[in-house]
Amino acid sequence: MKSAKTLVFLFVAVALSALPLSAATTGHFERTLQVNGPVDLEVMSGSGNITVHAGGSGSVNVSAKIHANNGTSWLFGSGNVDERIHRIEQNPPVVQNGNSITIGKIEDRDLTRNISIDYDVTVPAQTHVNSHSGSGDLSISGLQSPAIAKTGSGNVTVDHVSAEVRASSGSGDLKISTTKGVLYCDTGSGNIHADDITGDVFANTGSGNIEVRQTGGGSVKAETGSGNVKLYGVKGGLRASAGSGDIHAEGEPTSDWQLGAGSGNITLRVPNQASFNIDARTSSGSLKVNHPVTMQGSLSHNHIHGKVGNGGVLLDVHTGSGDIEVD
Repeated sequence: MKSAKTLVFLFVAVALSALPLSAATTGHFERTLQVNGPVDLEVMSGSGNITVHAGGSGSVNVSAKIHANNGTSWLFGSGNVDERIHRIEQNPPVVQNGNSITIGKIEDRDLTRNISIDYDVTVPAQTHVNSHSGSGDLSISGLQSPAIAKTGSGNVTVDHVSAEVRASSGSGDLKISTTKGVLYCDTGSGNIHADDITGDVFANTGSGNIEVRQTGGGSVKAETGSGNVKLYGVKGGLRASAGSGDIHAEGEPTSDWQLGAGSGNITLRVPNQASFNIDARTSSGSLKVNHPVTMQGSLSHNHIHGKVGNGGVLLDVHTGSGDIEVD
């Protein structure tokens, strides 16, 4: 019996290795759609990459690459991939209703079995984009309207969007740069890097690092289950937490700051002339506040409660096991 199984395995391995390189089949289609005014675009892919970027006004250009590997179709019954790719080429999933456009919506799941479609879409700058992929990378750039980018597993890149951005991934990194508007970032496992952000920021990752650099002010909420948090240029309220990792924040607290780490160090950098109330505590670690503090209550080596300058907004800082420094 063991010899029979071995022979079957060898037969399959030899058969697979003998498949021609041409077994990887591809297809392609392009469409140009005329529009007049702001565009509402939804683009989706079951498994594939999506790129949306700004071009000239008056038209939406769609370029799609269809790809699959039908080399194992005879083993697993995936059907005739060549035929199905040809059907997609002949009847592309592109629907236009005025300035509302839907790309990639395919009701027949059998048609796209073992097939991926990558979309590259050029749109007017005033386009509201809603993009989502089951597994693939998403990229959006150069828009003046809100953008949504959501993928089950893949990376998301967004840059130069002067409106609200919502970026999320089940497992993947998020890279956002040069946006104006509220930014929402969420990933199950991955890093979040946001640079040159104007507006409020909401960032959350189950496991990964968060780094945010604001240039136009705005409140920040940043949470990670396991990873470090680095925040720069915060001018507003702040809530930051790390289950296991360090927190570093720089900026001007114009509203309350609340920072908490399960096991990690917390470092804050605020202006020398800042006035605020402070409540800083650590279970096992050192406390250092490089500002004159008027203490309230009894003095403790692991708890500082008082005010700096004339007092004001509250800096509530705590860590389970780590050091705290306010400079």
